[in-house]
Amino acid sequence: MQPPPSQPQPSVRLLCQVSIVYDAVLGLMLLAGQSWIERLTGLAALNYPVNGQLNGLFALSIAAGYWIPLRGLGGGRLYLWVFGVALKAAGAVLITLRVLALGDPPSFLVFSLFDGLLALWTWQILHRLATAGHAPTQRRPPC
Repeated sequence: MQPPPSQPQPSVRLLCQVSIVYDAVLGLMLLAGQSWIERLTGLAALNYPVNGQLNGLFALSIAAGYWIPLRGLGGGRLYLWVFGVALKAAGAVLITLRVLALGDPPSFLVFSLFDGLLALWTWQILHRLATAGHAPTQRRPPC
């Protein structure tokens, strides 16, 4: 009989649930709602809609990946650092710089804000767990 999977800390669980919803909604919007996004942002239609659709698949893959730390599986901490902190922080910075320097629509700052907040929240949880001597999951000792 296999031991039950370890359970993530409540803060990690909530973070993963919020991130799954955020990235899944973003992915679905990019896959199925390109005309809606174009109207919302004032952008012209994409010359190559496949680029937006691929970004949608990428966002859905990121959302699916949050099941790793949510289920308490190994690699959850690394996943949160790479996709929850590094990718989201880089995205927030990139979007903000593009709006300021290249004149991208200011409505893009909404995505920058959400990405930045999720990056900071993820970093705060990981930092708190590391300084408290905890991994993001409570592991059972080996048998």
